[in-house]
Amino acid sequence: MIATKFNTIQTADDGPSKPDPTILFKAITEIGVQPTDTIMVGDTTFDVEMAKRAEVHCLGVYWGNHDATILRAAAAFEIAGSFDEILRLTAQHIRRGANQKAKENLRF
Repeated sequence: MIATKFNTIQTADDGPSKPDPTILFKAITEIGVQPTDTIMVGDTTFDVEMAKRAEVHCLGVYWGNHDATILRAAAAFEIAGSFDEILRLTAQHIRRGANQKAKENLRF
């Protein structure tokens, strides 16, 4: 089940609309890591903007609302085209510089 791969899940029902970063800060607090050690996965420029406002890295996925060109222009740090790519790119990103707490929260 994919839900077991996430430490927390926040939805639009949990706070103000994107790009307000409130729900992202709530997730960061629940996990107990720093924003700079957080990766958010998003499929819209609103997700990328929310991540920027929270000083969080945003991994764009282009099978949703916005395509890769738009997500890249919005400054997603990387773009994934599949779930396998999310796992690979996230692991690479964390290995490059996340602190120990962030590495402990990696669930794949």
